[in-house]
Amino acid sequence: MTCSVFVQFSCSAFLLLYAVVLLTDFHPVIELKEIILIVWIFSLIIEEIRQVSSYRTVSVICFCDVVTVVCRL
Repeated sequence: MTCSVFVQFSCSAFLLLYAVVLLTDFHPVIELKEIILIVWIFSLIIEEIRQVSSYRTVSVICFCDVVTVVCRL
């Protein structure tokens, strides 16, 4: 049950940070919140690649979800 609460909080925090970055003005200099979001998305992509490579059957659906989020940046 604790893991579920952590996952829900993590997803909510990610979506909130993503919304804040999209709704604020963009500046030529990358701000801290944008760096955090870039690192977070990069870590999600790496984790998806690790999961896909560890399975014998490729789970394309999860990987496509992450690619969709990255392409919207």
